[in-house]
Formats: sequence, structure tokens, C-alpha cells
Amino acid sequence: MSGAYVRLDDSDREEALDFLSNRADLNIIMLNNIQMFGMDPGDTPFHGDYFGRRGEQGLVAVGVLFNLGLLFFYAVEDEAIEGMADYILDLGRFPSFMNGKAPHLDRILEGLSGKLDYTFNQILTDQMVLRGSVQEEVDTACARQSHVSDLATLVEMQVALEEELFGGASMDDVSLRELLSWQVRKGAASVAEYEGLVVSKAEATVLKGTGANVGGVFTRPAFRGRGFSTACVADLCNRVLNEVDLVALSVEKENLASRSVYQKIGFEKIDDWMIVTPRPRS
Repeated sequence: MSGAYVRLDDSDREEALDFLSNRADLNIIMLNNIQMFGMDPGDTPFHGDYFGRRGEQGLVAVGVLFNLGLLFFYAVEDEAIEGMADYILDLGRFPSFMNGKAPHLDRILEGLSGKLDYTFNQILTDQMVLRGSVQEEVDTACARQSHVSDLATLVEMQVALEEELFGGASMDDVSLRELLSWQVRKGAASVAEYEGLVVSKAEATVLKGTGANVGGVFTRPAFRGRGFSTACVADLCNRVLNEVDLVALSVEKENLASRSVYQKIGFEKIDDWMIVTPRPRS
């Protein structure tokens, strides 16, 4: 494998888009942000530091550490990951959240071993995709498109989700509110209600004509197992599938209830994925 990791910018835009588009179902977030914000560093939460590695035929890996603190990456093979950990360290700031193929994140964590005084919360997940349409029998009567008036509730529920999954928030309150507000304004957020109370939520990053990535799926504990999450995600998918060809999401391997929800909607597994949240040792 030739080449080392180097910074990428807008001069690499078309090459990076072509590379990531080869697996659009795995790279919606990076593709969307490059299309909307470019690859040059900026000061919004959605800009970031892009980097990549080239082999003899061109790019073999692309990653980004967003200003939000989130790290996303994609590589064509295991060997392409070598050196990514050192490059991330050289950026001078460390991600609060990492997401990618499980064996590749394992290699990154190996490369970080002994170099940081951090612990790493690792969650194994299945990357799943829905193509075509939601299964007709799914009832979405209790769900609706989210509005700006829901924003405070969405923020509160997202914080509860991250506390439950990761033991703490993956981004600061200002960035979280800006991200959720952006998704709501673009019509890429749904909620489910019970007697006027928002009990479930889901949001998506949408790249028109290509795909959407669903995240932030959360149902209040007292209302779980009653179909609210199914209705909420199905309502969101029904809307975004008018603009895209596929919808992707990630679900914990051990969360059999959530996997059942997504399979009921029509999602199928395509890859083994992992979420990592680093925490400084106390």
C-alpha cells in the first residue's frame, strides 16, 4: 500500500465524491457535507478536517473530523487504515465520537493504544439499508413531521439517548441544537405522540438523489415496546424516500428489539459497524 495520509481540500472534491459514491450506502454523511460545505476548513459545526490516503489507482481511504467532534471515515481494505490513527493524533484535537466499519475501527484503536489516557466505549452495530419503500402494513398514524416548536424536546431526548448509550453527550449543547434545527428545517425529522406528548423521535441527514442516514432514534423508556419507534422511523422514511433511493441506519447488535423494528419497516443488514466514544480517564 503506497502513500501516507494527507490533508484533503476542495481541490480534491470530485475525486473524493467519486470515491465515496462507490459505497454511498456507507458514506451519506460525508457525501452530504462535502456537497453542502465543501472540503476546506470552516467555522460551522458541519465543516471539518478532511484527510485521505492514495494508492496506485487513486484514493483508498477518506476520513473527516468534523468541528462537531465526530469522526467518520471509509477505506476500501484493511491495509488502507494503517497510519490513520497517527494522522488523527497529529490534527491536534481528538474526536468525541467515531463511526465506521468494525474491523477498521479496531485497527484505529490499536494504533491509538498507549498513546492517549482515554478509555473507549465500543458498541458493535449492524449497518442496515432500506431500498424502495416502507412495508405497507406499518402503521404511522401516531407519527408526524417534526416542527421547530419541537426543538427543545428533541434536544432533551437526544441528551437522554446519548446518556443511555454512551454515558455522556458526544457534542456540546450549542452544536447539538444547531444540528437538530438544521434537520428539522429540512423536513428530515419525525416524532411520534401519545396524548399530545412527544414520546419518540428520529432524524436524518439527506442527500437528495442519493440517500439518507437515519440517527437519533429514541423512545422514552415508559413508552417502549408499543410501536412508537416503528411509526416514527417509518414516517421519516416515507418522506425522505421521495427524494432518495435508499435509507441507511446503524443498530446495536445486542438491541434485538430495535433490529426487529427496522426489519419490520424493511431494512436489511449490509455490514458490521462500530461506534466508539472516547472518554478521558478520571
